[in-house]
Amino acid sequence: MDWFVGLGPIGQAFIATLGTYLLTVVGTLPVLFFRTAPRRLMDGLMGAAGGITVAACSWSLLEPAIELVGVSPAVIGLLLGAAVLYGIDQALPHLHPEFPDEAAREGPKVPWRRSALLMLAISIHNFPEGMAVGVGYAGADIGATA
Repeated sequence: MDWFVGLGPIGQAFIATLGTYLLTVVGTLPVLFFRTAPRRLMDGLMGAAGGITVAACSWSLLEPAIELVGVSPAVIGLLLGAAVLYGIDQALPHLHPEFPDEAAREGPKVPWRRSALLMLAISIHNFPEGMAVGVGYAGADIGATA
C-alpha cells in the first residue's frame, strides 16, 4: 500500500477513478452475453442498483461529511447536488434505454442521434461519481496514521 500513498493526491485520484471505471466495465459484461432481459429481472437489478447507490451515498459520503462539517452544511450540499442533477436532467436531452421499445427522448428537442443521447446520459450519470471520487481523495489524508 506504500506505493499508493507515495503517488500523491492526483495519482491516487487517477488510480481510484481507473478502478471505478474498471468495475463499471465488469458490471456491463453481461450485456455481451444476453441480448434481452426479462422486465422483472431489469426492475430488480435497477432497484438493487438504486439501493446500493443510496447506501453508498449515506455511509460513504454523507456520514463523513456530517462528521467533518456538521448536519446543516452536509444536508444543504446534498440538496444542492440533487437540485443541480435535476436541473441537468431537465435541461439536456437524453434517453433511458433500459427497454428500447419504451426509450423516449426527454428534455429539449435536438436533432441528435440515439447514440449521442446515450453518451450524454452516461456522462450525466458519471459526473457525480467522478466528483465524489475526486473530492474524496482530495479531502482525505490517505497517508495519515492513527
